[in-house]
Amino acid sequence: MKELQDIIQKHINEIEGTAAIYVKDTETNEVITINSQERFHAASTIKIPILWEALRQVEKGSIKLDDKILLKDVDKVGGCGVLFLLHNGLQLTLEDLLHLMIDISDNTATNMVIDFIGKDNVNKALEELGMVDTFLARKLMVVIPGVYSYTCAKDIGRILEAFITHEGLHKEYAEKGLAILEAQQLNNRLSQELHLCGQCEFRVGHDNTCPQCGASIADVDSKPLHFPHKTGEIIGVTHDAGIMHIKSKRIIVVALTKGLKNNKIGYNLLSDIGLEIYDYFNNR
Repeated sequence: MKELQDIIQKHINEIEGTAAIYVKDTETNEVITINSQERFHAASTIKIPILWEALRQVEKGSIKLDDKILLKDVDKVGGCGVLFLLHNGLQLTLEDLLHLMIDISDNTATNMVIDFIGKDNVNKALEELGMVDTFLARKLMVVIPGVYSYTCAKDIGRILEAFITHEGLHKEYAEKGLAILEAQQLNNRLSQELHLCGQCEFRVGHDNTCPQCGASIADVDSKPLHFPHKTGEIIGVTHDAGIMHIKSKRIIVVALTKGLKNNKIGYNLLSDIGLEIYDYFNNR
């Protein structure tokens, strides 16, 4: 995959800022790593291990997906999400909160899950998975100067692969986690340009036509790439990490950035990288 790594590096060299990349072909175990063990502000990618630990506790039987949790005023924080706009006393299941945490990156839902399963338990799970450069330092939107959750691209790739292999998590719950990640609503990074023809599943070109069957997307609906993933973002930082399904392959892709002048640079970089990765594996 040296050719693909060189192409990705060229895109990174064109921006001001730092990027880390981890790409793994789970069929051949070939890997691309660029700054993959450098620590980055985790932003909302930290919600992946929170999801993992919640499902692990469900598997153990200590909690249930249909456990009811009440929304309280003290839970509410800003940033991404909708729960902070809703009325106190709203009753949600744990599964509801996991979907909100992952699929619209709801920070209030995330903090409610952290309170329910325990921050220390999340960090213990990270240790057990060997994710030595990832740490949940605090709840979301709770500012403590100099204290933030961090991760690295290799670690996120590690936990994504564990969802695939069911290492440390029974198949039923690993697949539940992947289904939650699949329902992601924030798709403006790695998969931004990856729309497939609804008729033959080839990638739609920039002219909105299918290069295989010639159909226009005005006539044939496109569909998104099969890509369970989670994004993350704060000022100067934008991330995306997930599992691209390309032909029969499952490709783990993690892209982290920091030091960006504006986040649109990160969106464009990740979109370009996602396109290069898809085309590389689709044409092999």
